[in-house]
Amino acid sequence: MARLPCTGTQQTYSVRASSRSPAKQSNSAWSDSSTFTMQCEGGRPMDCEDGHVVSGLRCADVGLECGPDAYGDYVSCFGAGAGCQTSHAGPGMLVGTGCAANTLTACVGERSHSIACSEVGAGFTCQTVPGAYDTAHFCGIAAECNPDDEAWADSTCDGNSVVVCNAGRIEKVDCLALGFTGCSPQYGRCVPGPYSEI
Repeated sequence: MARLPCTGTQQTYSVRASSRSPAKQSNSAWSDSSTFTMQCEGGRPMDCEDGHVVSGLRCADVGLECGPDAYGDYVSCFGAGAGCQTSHAGPGMLVGTGCAANTLTACVGERSHSIACSEVGAGFTCQTVPGAYDTAHFCGIAAECNPDDEAWADSTCDGNSVVVCNAGRIEKVDCLALGFTGCSPQYGRCVPGPYSEI
């Protein structure tokens, strides 16, 4: 697939009072990433990276709306509900704010959104894990750990096993059973491997 250069016609958008859907205001020329303004095209956020146009996913395919943030700083996929705020940003700007049965209520890019956990993964339900500062809500298979917690950002070792937080469940992967010689506490990975040579 050919990569398109960031040259052509730019479309700028503003937030409509009744919707997060973008309303085209004007056309102007742009020539590179320094003058390119993010935009929605065909329901996809468009940006310029390394001199080429980068297209995001079609927001409507996951029940979201494409549009600018409240300040006009960027264009992304947003929830379709009322405005919301969180104390931190989660993966993909999705932060779980509560559970209603097996539906996750989330703040997606400053707008609320409901996510059926059964559609996220097989056997997934809405999980709640109390934390030191915030209570985490996410779609997962258990509530033993918070996959968004920085404490689980890197895997660790327990003897010859790698320990990870997998969708809320603490799991151990036996490195020896996979043909490795052990687990490196320095990297939290089975060795030998690319990280053991650095």
